[in-house]
Amino acid sequence: AHIAFFSARGVAREFFIMRADGSEALRLTSDGTEKGPRVAWSPDGSRLAVHAYRDRTAGIYIVNADGTGLRLLTTHASSDRYPVWSPDGQWLVFDTRSDAAGRGGGTPRLTKA
Repeated sequence: AHIAFFSARGVAREFFIMRADGSEALRLTSDGTEKGPRVAWSPDGSRLAVHAYRDRTAGIYIVNADGTGLRLLTTHASSDRYPVWSPDGQWLVFDTRSDAAGRGGGTPRLTKA
C-alpha cells in the first residue's frame, strides 16, 4: 500500500508518494510551484491522477501507486485541475479554465485515462 501526500520539506510544497510504512518517499513534482491537494485515486487503487506542476509544465498527471509510470495526461493551453475518475477507472473528468492564465469559468472535460 502507498500514501500520496503534499509536503513543504525544505521551502516549497511538493507532491510525494511513499510506502504505507513511511519508507521510500518519492518526490513527483520538481519546481516548487505545487498548489495541491488535487489528487484522485483510481477506483482499484492502482493509479493516481494529480494536478501538478512538473518541469514547469502544469496539467493532470497519471502515476502508478508505487510512483512509477508518471505521465502527463493533459496538454491543453489552459489550466486543468480537479481530476475525478469514472467508476470503471477508464476515464477522468476534470475542470478546465477558459484561458491560459486560468481565468474564466471552469468547463468540465472528459478524457481516456
